[in-house]
Amino acid sequence: MSLELNAVLTNKGRIMLKESLNKPTGFQIGYFDIGNAGHFVANPTVALTPDLSSLATPGKFFGPKAITSVTDFDETTSTYTCYLSETEAVGGISSLGLIATVTTVGAGSTMNLNDTFLMALVTMGLRTKTGTENLTFSINLHL
Repeated sequence: MSLELNAVLTNKGRIMLKESLNKPTGFQIGYFDIGNAGHFVANPTVALTPDLSSLATPGKFFGPKAITSVTDFDETTSTYTCYLSETEAVGGISSLGLIATVTTVGAGSTMNLNDTFLMALVTMGLRTKTGTENLTFSINLHL
């Protein structure tokens, strides 16, 4: 099964984009996390508004796992394909984080080489993944 979702930049992701322009510090999105705290508890089919101040994927219970592939959706949007096998992240899923790793550090940077941070976040209504299914997320990140 495949799900297509849209991610939003976290505050840290925005800070790092600014730092990449001004310091310059480089980073690459290469991993994803899965969590179970992105839905409204009283009505699990409803996604919570993403908390842009989050430093970790809400309710993280799986990951980080390497992103399967990255493609250009258009001039300002990349699509990150995140694959889960039958045995991975079994249970309720309602949040997904795109994790970036610092690859170069410029003078005055707030980060260190190989530091990781939550670049972008997806929240969705609760979806239960069974141990007998593969699941692919196609996550669009528009800049």
